[in-house]
Amino acid sequence: MLYFQHSTNQPPREHVRNRNIRLLATNNPNVSQDGLEAVEARLTDQILRAMSQEHLEISIPAHIRDPQGLQDEVRRRVEEKRLTQAKLRPLLGSLVGGPFSLLRRIVAPDLAQPTNLETKLIAGGVPKVIIDQAKSIRANAAIRENEIAASQLFDIQDRLDDVHQRIEILASAVAARFDERSNPARHIWGELQKLLQEQAKEVDPNMVYKRDPFLLLGAACGLSDECRIEWGCQLHKELFQPTLEGEARLLLLINAFTSNTKSLEGRTKLAKLDFLLRYPHFLVRALSIRRPNLTAEIAPQEQMNIENRMIRYCYGPWDPAYYAILGRLIGRGLVQTVPTTNGIGYRTTQTGRSVAES
Repeated sequence: MLYFQHSTNQPPREHVRNRNIRLLATNNPNVSQDGLEAVEARLTDQILRAMSQEHLEISIPAHIRDPQGLQDEVRRRVEEKRLTQAKLRPLLGSLVGGPFSLLRRIVAPDLAQPTNLETKLIAGGVPKVIIDQAKSIRANAAIRENEIAASQLFDIQDRLDDVHQRIEILASAVAARFDERSNPARHIWGELQKLLQEQAKEVDPNMVYKRDPFLLLGAACGLSDECRIEWGCQLHKELFQPTLEGEARLLLLINAFTSNTKSLEGRTKLAKLDFLLRYPHFLVRALSIRRPNLTAEIAPQEQMNIENRMIRYCYGPWDPAYYAILGRLIGRGLVQTVPTTNGIGYRTTQTGRSVAES
């Protein structure tokens, strides 16, 4: 029997987490980054739960010698510390499920849900290597957007909108040419990349993306996540329309941050708070890290009770329906905008507070 002594001279938890994910990725190249992160989090949580149980230095060797020879209570405590195949297999999710199709990615609650970009590329017949490249250059384009925004004295939104509209027009024209082809996204990807190389100066006159065709293609991938560019596969746009549940949830959220002097500052903060409401298991994880003394009990029926899934965007989670939802709440006189030091905040009106508290 081996015993291990914990040492305080250990690498930061984030370094260990990244190392774990890299090891998982080595043996599971077909699993998305989100899927690997979810598996690592589940496994780590299970290990921490086992380690936090009562120290049983005598009972465990006795259990190994004679599993049936222990009292029921002692056997139960030993089982709580054991990491068996039966316990670990449900936590591995897609790692033990083999290759999966787009349909399984979408409907299986235990698998990481594909982004709009991934969904369209998979449905359009694009191989995994191109999907990985698309996600990589999308991230590079987002980094470039953040860099240029931080280095400019003035707002660059007009220039961003201009280049995005040019990319959108070009991509739409290319998609129309291959609309009747099988696996249209493969043809669109290659043709769009070629045209962006040839027309980089015309598409990016203000040097937002340094006229780099790969950054421009990454921007196109970002626009695809916003449902502004298709890859020959139309998504159901009704999925991104506002819902009554979404309106009610945002009204309650904004009201919770409304006081005589305070408001909920900005859509980015709103989206991140809404993310924790939609995905309560991440709220539990966040509390365990930032406020270990607090607990949140989530009913089983609420674990995956999401009317629409969110997408990943430049500054975190996002839902394209936010614009329509906030417009409705403001138009109905339930929410009002207020200026803040960093932009625009949201607060409930008197009518909005009455509705939220009723």
